[in-house]
Amino acid sequence: MEDLGENTMVLSTLRSLNNFISQRVEGGSGLDISTSAPGSLQMQYQQSMQREVDRNQELLTRIRQLQEREAGAEEKMQEQLERNRQCQQNLDAASKRLREKEDSLAQAGETINALKGRISELQWSVMDQEMRVKRLESEKQELQ
Repeated sequence: MEDLGENTMVLSTLRSLNNFISQRVEGGSGLDISTSAPGSLQMQYQQSMQREVDRNQELLTRIRQLQEREAGAEEKMQEQLERNRQCQQNLDAASKRLREKEDSLAQAGETINALKGRISELQWSVMDQEMRVKRLESEKQELQ
């Protein structure tokens, strides 16, 4: 944007200079050059200045086009950044759910292992009680 301002200032300065020279040549600045030479010089100068003005206008047009492209690219980049942010949020939420499920599975695994241990203890207890019952029945039969 700063370049656009500078180019506009250059264009304005060139136009002012052109007007100044035109006034000096038309008003007879006191130069001792034949009447056809100042007109020819003025014509050449005006043509040169017009080419410069045209070139500056083309440059300004290109600058504006590039600024528009830059603004479009900036907008697309902001949209992509927003999509990336949303994807990151979704990924974070999915990761959190996964950790919670993993924690839940780990806790369930611990519960299963504890229950297996308890079942094993109960099985030993049942076998022990069955052995006692058999021994008591044996003793009872011996007593009879």
